[in-house]
Amino acid sequence: MKDKKTANDLLLIAGAILIALIALIICNQYKKRTTDNAYVVIEINGEEIGRYSLNENRELELETYNGGSNIVVIKDNEVTVTEASCPDKICVNHKAIKYNGETIICLPNRMTVTIESAGEKTDGKTY
Repeated sequence: MKDKKTANDLLLIAGAILIALIALIICNQYKKRTTDNAYVVIEINGEEIGRYSLNENRELELETYNGGSNIVVIKDNEVTVTEASCPDKICVNHKAIKYNGETIICLPNRMTVTIESAGEKTDGKTY
């Protein structure tokens, strides 16, 4: 009786792992295909100040809330914040973003950098 229970437990665990792996593969495939014709949208204090192509390399020096500053770099279809006047530097230490819906946020400077696919905002509405 104990051997049958152990075998069923192993089948249940293997099934759960298989389902988790399939879900992970599906999510990664969806995420990877959304970089074509994407835009980098930069907002400061809730107001959009710029929309830039993810395909064009550029460096943006931004004056942010309360005299702060950030440097945003778009290079090789990725976006990073390389410098910030904020004390914690979480935005500078954030990994590069490149997929639709990914965001870098600098709370002290009230700046957000978001990737949006062409024709669709991250909230699902088209523009």
